[in-house]
Amino acid sequence: MEMHPLNHLWVDGEQIPDDRIEEIFQQPPGLPPKFLRSALIVGARGVGKTTLFRFQKRIHEGIALHISLATEFAPLTRQTGFGPLAYEVPRDLEPGIIGKASALLAMSIAQRLAKKAVPMPSEMLRLCLPDKLRQLTSTDFETISKTKTEVAIAPINLFEALAVDRPLPKFVSALAEDIETSNGPLLLLLDRADMVLPSSLAPLIELLDQSTHFIALIATRPGHAGQTIASASSNAIAGDTYSVVHLGMHPRSQSWLRLVEVAVAVQFGAVFDCIPGEIREMVIAISRDSLRLALELFARYTSVPPAAASDELLTALEDSRENQMLAAQRVLQTYHPNFRSFISKLRKDSVQRNGYAGRPLLVAIEDRPLDSLFENVTRCGKFVEAGLRCGALSMPEGLRWTPGLIPTAVEIPPLLLWEKADGLIKNEQREGITLNYNETDLLRPSGGRKKAPSIFVAYRMRITQSLDFRRNLEAALEKHHRLTALRITDGHVPAGVSWSKHITWIRRENGSSGLKRLQLGCPGEDRFREFFYHR
Repeated sequence: MEMHPLNHLWVDGEQIPDDRIEEIFQQPPGLPPKFLRSALIVGARGVGKTTLFRFQKRIHEGIALHISLATEFAPLTRQTGFGPLAYEVPRDLEPGIIGKASALLAMSIAQRLAKKAVPMPSEMLRLCLPDKLRQLTSTDFETISKTKTEVAIAPINLFEALAVDRPLPKFVSALAEDIETSNGPLLLLLDRADMVLPSSLAPLIELLDQSTHFIALIATRPGHAGQTIASASSNAIAGDTYSVVHLGMHPRSQSWLRLVEVAVAVQFGAVFDCIPGEIREMVIAISRDSLRLALELFARYTSVPPAAASDELLTALEDSRENQMLAAQRVLQTYHPNFRSFISKLRKDSVQRNGYAGRPLLVAIEDRPLDSLFENVTRCGKFVEAGLRCGALSMPEGLRWTPGLIPTAVEIPPLLLWEKADGLIKNEQREGITLNYNETDLLRPSGGRKKAPSIFVAYRMRITQSLDFRRNLEAALEKHHRLTALRITDGHVPAGVSWSKHITWIRRENGSSGLKRLQLGCPGEDRFREFFYHR
């Protein structure tokens, strides 16, 4: 049988028709048929999170709402100028972002229910709005839609109070309790959490706390907003009050390989049987945990006559690798000037050590101490989180990603290590190798090795409290396992001399662009200590 282009192939989960979802969706290994408690659904790009949510909506006996957070939270990106890849957002913006995210999601839920003519607790809904927008006279679809538009264009600072009150969980809980008897249990499917500002996820994580009236599922990629999610709420704790499900955690297991093969065969039908077994194995192996990539590669392979299929697959691999490399370069250039050379170095080291580039490659990066008192995550940690988020790095096989976890070793996706000279190699299921690097050597910025970070301490000579403070600070740094690299440099200022002139001189001498100032009061003295640290 000759292969022909397929008329109907749905690579993205959003494209699958409603009446085909149950046929096309394949149950991932280790996943419950139905969720009995709230959960964070974690998975890399293309693993099938959206298809899973659409399947859960299809089979749910009650009201299920599938909401794309990227769409609903778009006003936050437009108004702040920060996107999902923004690692740090100014602190003064965070309360407004958290409050407005609560209001936007509440209005999105209300709009969908109003369209279904489902009654809702209007008073609890009003509490999710800022004072100036609480004139909600009705909960009909037209009124809710109009109010939702007003919320979208309202300035962020109007919502700051909601960051303290946190009304969203109360509204959803009261809503679910009201509709449970008449309409069945409420299931919230919050998709694309990796496409929104990390700060905006704080109120959503509170929905994952245990509730008897509704179940919330949030889908995200590993690495995205890990620190934010971990510290978002003291009540919602991963693995305790809610579950963490990691799709594709064992991408080389027989159960996962079988899942991918069946999922592809369902869409390709008899055409899939015409693909040689070694080609199937190669494509599924190089796709790792991405069902989408496997579908794209098989689609290209079957789109041409059999005589040209192998060459077309090589071209498809080149195209997919280039797209993934470009996306990674854009995201990771802050941490490494040239991600392409980064991959080339890893491949070269792997080949020199093993003589074969087809084995799974893990990279262990020795972490360094923090650069400053104000750094929560090292440069390497940020690089790993961003790499996991954009698909430039993968979690080690068998390791579940949880909020706040930064793995000490990561796997390089097989597609990025592949080169055209390798051809259509058969990626044998052999044990992977691990390469160990020092962070400074692997992620060395341009300009050579940077100087050791330091804290400048300006204190008055022959003042006991000043000397004690300096000694105590140094002792505290030595005891902290991640601040040991910081060294203390002294600045003796004679007693009675004006501090402001000397501090100004110190800033001119060292360059104000490379310093930050922290004022700390010292017990027993009426003056502030001035401390500086290098960025």
